[in-house]
This record gives sequence, structure tokens and C-alpha cells, in this order.
Amino acid sequence: MSLNNNVQASNLLQQLPRINGTVKVLQVFNRGQACGWLGREEAPGDMGYWFHYASGNISQYPICALMPANRTMYRWHSLFPVFEQHLPCTAGCDFLQTLYPNSTLGPLELLSLIGADTLGPLSFANPDAPYVRPRSWISDGELTQRDLHQLGNAAAPLLRTLNGNGECAALIYADRSISLPSAVAWRSTEHETRQWLNELPLQHNTIRHGQRICWAQRTDLNIDGLRTSWESTHSRLGLSRADFDRLKRDERRWRWVNAELQHLRLG
Repeated sequence: MSLNNNVQASNLLQQLPRINGTVKVLQVFNRGQACGWLGREEAPGDMGYWFHYASGNISQYPICALMPANRTMYRWHSLFPVFEQHLPCTAGCDFLQTLYPNSTLGPLELLSLIGADTLGPLSFANPDAPYVRPRSWISDGELTQRDLHQLGNAAAPLLRTLNGNGECAALIYADRSISLPSAVAWRSTEHETRQWLNELPLQHNTIRHGQRICWAQRTDLNIDGLRTSWESTHSRLGLSRADFDRLKRDERRWRWVNAELQHLRLG
């Protein structure tokens, strides 16, 4: 890494919890309330995952449309799409691994790093290594003058967009009346993330432009700062990110699926 990248990596590492070993189980929260547990299968040769609702109450909010609470236990051969949507891109995973050279970062380790810094209703906690991030708030005036790696404790990395240079979109604490980060900021000079940003729950009519970054308010928080429903397209379809990318490359199948998605949005 260059000196500048080393500085950015150091700043990012200060924003992340420590990894003390393999993470076997994570506690899952839905809209701020503990709702269940996510774990890895322990049987030899079994590489799947399980999720267990903490309660059999069928009136509780489901974690996603395809995993209703009328069943308490779910198993899948790979990480459930509703959880996979929060993981970094491949380059981001590779970059994070360089920050933790003594630990192997699998899906559960990555989700434990992400913690509560998520879009939508779900967040995660490692019961064996609880971590509370110190935070501060930042004003619009300060945002116009700063870069992402200069936002300090007012920013939490949005790890899904993290790339090999340590640059990413970031959740930022921009509204003192809300205890969660209320906006998303991204580098104004980067164009490769724009398509991904269009999939985020953002109020595009609130996009503000600074000298070095842009930012917009989130639509997955209500006026009281409480988490509301949001799920990525591939998760709503029950597909992994890789399977969803393959689907979009099949023009005939994607035309029908996309038409159905548009119908659901309009409905």
C-alpha cells in the first residue's frame, strides 16, 4: 500500500471492532429488537448456515418476505441472501482481510464487523465480543470541506461498497435527533459506485454536493429515526448476489423478472 492508503487503512481500522477468533453465532436484531440467532452448521463437512427466531410469535416482523416467523428454524446451504446483502463486495472483503492478517474473515466475521452499521431493519452483534462504536455528529458545512476518511467518528463504513483502495460510501451521523446514521456519503469523484447507489434507500431529491463528497438522506428510517423495511432486490428474489448477476445477463429471463419487479413496486 502507498502511504496515503496506509493512513486510510489505519483510520478505517480505528472504526472497526477487533476480531478475536472464529465467530460461530451472531445475535440478529430486527428494527432494533433482538429477534434471533444466525450461525454456522457444526457438522463435519456441512458448510451451511442456520437462522433461529428467538420467539415463535407469528405477529413479529419477519426478517424478510421469504423467511416468515411461522417457522422458527431455517437452514440454507450458503449464507441467506437477506444477510448476504450486507456483506462487502469481493474487493472490499480482500481489503478487510489485509486489516486482519491474523484472522480468517468469513461471512459471520464480516457481519460482526458491520454490526449495527446497516441499511434496512437488520443489524448484528457478536455476543462473545460486544462493541459499541464511539460517535459524533457532523454539520453540512463540515461535509462540504471534508473527504470520507476525514469524517472521523461521524462516519461508519458502509462495508458493502468498500474497495481495495480503502475508499467507500459511508453511513454518517448528520442529524443529532437520530441515534442512527441518518445519511449516506460517497466520493463525488467516483463514478463506478453510482449504479450501486441507485439501489440504496436514498432520497435522491436530497442529494447535496460538497467539494469532495456527495450525501443524501436515507429513506429506511422514519421521522423518529427508527428502522423501517428495506431489502435488496436479489434478497427479495431469494438469490445470492452472484446468481442475481447471472440472471441479469440472461436477457430473456431478466425481461420477465424485471417486469414483475416493476409491477410489485407500482403496487
